[in-house]
Amino acid sequence: MLLGETFVRLFTAIEISEPAREHLKRVRMKLVKERDVSAAVSWVRPENLHVTLKFLGEVAETTLEPLLAALRSVRMEPLELFARQMVYFPPRRGPVRVIAAGMGGDTPALSKLYDAVEGAASSSGLPREDRKYSPHITIGRWRIRGRGDGGWLRDMTLQEEFQGPTFTANSFVLFESQLEAGGSKYSPLARLGAA
Repeated sequence: MLLGETFVRLFTAIEISEPAREHLKRVRMKLVKERDVSAAVSWVRPENLHVTLKFLGEVAETTLEPLLAALRSVRMEPLELFARQMVYFPPRRGPVRVIAAGMGGDTPALSKLYDAVEGAASSSGLPREDRKYSPHITIGRWRIRGRGDGGWLRDMTLQEEFQGPTFTANSFVLFESQLEAGGSKYSPLARLGAA
């Protein structure tokens, strides 16, 4: 890190449709109604719901143009996606940190898109992810202080709430994430991948 260098917090994601957003709001309400977790969970604002591709982290502004050039080379075919089931991270035993909806639909093509985005980011000098891609939409994050560790959530599959409505994704977005008092604010920097 160079003295005086400016950094931006970035990630790539696929935007979801309004019906998919409404569906996930109902899932959240079901979680709150069945086991009041509202005090223990920091919920993602509905307008911020998205299918995560790659979290890029703090990126030097001087790296932004090469990164954008590399990401502009990534092409994607239209994807049909839907929220398929509840998932929790980490995926196995232990404290739950992230409450999410796992994706269904064109997930093999979505994984290929992730690989292409990963390659583009890597070619710009950003580190590769060391864990397998698991396509999901984060609904909430378990607060460290709260009620227990949330491990009991793994028993809540909410199968009656799934499958969510299908939506078509024709592009992905490079977002800047700015941390604010009321939560994160996501600003789109570029829409990418459209054939």
